[in-house]
Amino acid sequence: MSAALQTFAAILKEFYLGPIQEQLNNEVLAVQLFEKQSVEWSGRVCVIPVHIGRNTAVGFAGEGAALPGGVMATPGTEQVFADLRVNAALLYGRFQVTGPAIASAKKGSAHAFISYSDAEMGKLVNDVKTAANQACYSGGPVVGFLNQRRAAALVNDVWDFTGDINKIATFAAEVQAAAPGSGVQFEIVGMDRYENIVAPVERFELNQPGFVNGVDVPNSSLDILTPSVPGAANMTTLAYAAGTPSGAGPTDTDVGYAVILSTIQAIGPLPNAATPAMNAAIADESEGIYGNLGSQVHFGTDRRNTVVGGPVGGNQGSTLQSTVLTCPITIPVVNPDQDRNIAPGAPATIGTGALNLRRMQSVLDTVLTNSGSEPNWIIMHPSQRLGYILNLTGTLQTVVAQGSGKTKGEGGFGGGLSYAGIPIKTDRHCARGGLVYLKTDTWSMLELQDGGFADLDGSVLSRVAGQDSWEGFYRWYYNVVCKQPFKNGMLVGCQL
Repeated sequence: MSAALQTFAAILKEFYLGPIQEQLNNEVLAVQLFEKQSVEWSGRVCVIPVHIGRNTAVGFAGEGAALPGGVMATPGTEQVFADLRVNAALLYGRFQVTGPAIASAKKGSAHAFISYSDAEMGKLVNDVKTAANQACYSGGPVVGFLNQRRAAALVNDVWDFTGDINKIATFAAEVQAAAPGSGVQFEIVGMDRYENIVAPVERFELNQPGFVNGVDVPNSSLDILTPSVPGAANMTTLAYAAGTPSGAGPTDTDVGYAVILSTIQAIGPLPNAATPAMNAAIADESEGIYGNLGSQVHFGTDRRNTVVGGPVGGNQGSTLQSTVLTCPITIPVVNPDQDRNIAPGAPATIGTGALNLRRMQSVLDTVLTNSGSEPNWIIMHPSQRLGYILNLTGTLQTVVAQGSGKTKGEGGFGGGLSYAGIPIKTDRHCARGGLVYLKTDTWSMLELQDGGFADLDGSVLSRVAGQDSWEGFYRWYYNVVCKQPFKNGMLVGCQL
């Protein structure tokens, strides 16, 4: 009988083809961008002074007439300044490795592809930066944006959402597990006033059994009970009620509406149960792009049109507002403000809401009008590129083969997309259905402590009490701040 491969199985070595092949996406575009704008600081808080108001004592006057401004001691006859007060968020990554594992995977060992330090510590750095990259968009309580109108024909109250839908889904599941029958509370803030939508209560409920079905992650949609009163008719259009500082009135159909997580108890039949993880996301995370552009208070400075008790529209902090526009269905349409689930001129029909060049230009024009400058980066989710490319029909790229004089047709676009000379970048953590317009020099990553493994005692590894194990942690104390939000913008509510 001839010897076969199975016969030699016990004496043959296994062959390993290295190096280790990475199967995880470790691209961190936003972190790399903001790290280029990093600033080190120390102390309790980093203070950034901002100029938010002009001297109004300016104007023409006739010969011999009183100079403009009246009594110079009155408000408005001087420049107005405010402070952005930035505290560091604390991001950590922790690892632990046993003594035998260290002995088995020593540095330089011929019997391991990588050392224990590369396997656990090096990969941990990637994990920390991945978490930081997600937080660069949806860190903090502002997790994304709604359109002004929902699809009226749908049985449930489905609202299109542009933002971190997975973050909301995670918290909704945690809250239900911790207290069945409870719902995640969140506020809706209009980007025309930066004030809460009230209809008739300020809090909107998610995952309320009997009223709401929850979160649709694949379609990035929320099923929201509005208002949170049993038996009341649900809204199809967001509107301001009398409880808002600027008073009752319709919302701007042109802009997006920030979704802000809240731990405030529900004003309804069921209580709210905020989990520790949810509270940490609200209080402990670094501020993301959505928060920098959409929060009501920008690092301590109120930017609502009207503050409580103040004159309507008289808050000079509103100069810190940004541009967040929505994407209409097609141009022209009967109701261009409606969301991506509604077909043109037919509010009761499910349709599409494709990205279009006119709306992309509207963001640029609005930012230019408000700030006198234009963004220099546009970021979108990789899946959003198709929506943009479909607007480029009629453009055929031909490539001349070197030395042959022949041409070949080539479809598709790689990393060379741009709009109006502005490069378009893609990032998996950027929300589907939206575009982010950044003026990069207006952003700073303020680092109280740059990222690294803690070694204040001279050693990265610390012995685990009572075990043959060692542990350590990576720490990064920082925050991301936009110093001039009005030079940045977003387009939300585009077709997925």
